[in-house]
Amino acid sequence: MRLAARRAFISGAGGGIGEAADLKFAGEGVRVIAADIRRDAAEATARKVKKLGGDAVAVSGDIADPTACRALIDEGARAFDGFDIMFNNAGIVLPDDKGPVETSVEVWNKTIAVNLTGVFLASKFGIPHLMKAGGGAIVNNASAVALVGSAFPRSPTPRPRTAFFR
Repeated sequence: MRLAARRAFISGAGGGIGEAADLKFAGEGVRVIAADIRRDAAEATARKVKKLGGDAVAVSGDIADPTACRALIDEGARAFDGFDIMFNNAGIVLPDDKGPVETSVEVWNKTIAVNLTGVFLASKFGIPHLMKAGGGAIVNNASAVALVGSAFPRSPTPRPRTAFFR
């Protein structure tokens, strides 16, 4: 219970690492704001937290859209009268992201909008809430691809890889 009485805003909380983060933070006594573009997924995560005895609220909106992102963060902050921790975790790999040659510019732009601009927007609109709370912490989460790079998205379906282009 090292973080008892803290409040955390966690994006991408409807599954995967975001859901796991919600459950872990709640296990440390944090009141969690489960944010996801999919309302039903955010609500399912909040229910899991509550079932384990934690306190959670679900909020939903598009983190890549400035107006929706601000509303999402403000709604989460209102639920617990602010927050002390921001865990920027929302990210996507779209099925049409097939590599640099095959991927359309539209798919590329959507990926950048969520994976990069979403972090910027969440921080932009979240930092004032952290400051109002007297400070806090921001964690920007990314996949291993952020460190090692990849010409292709990670997928459970094996794809041929080539080291050289001709």
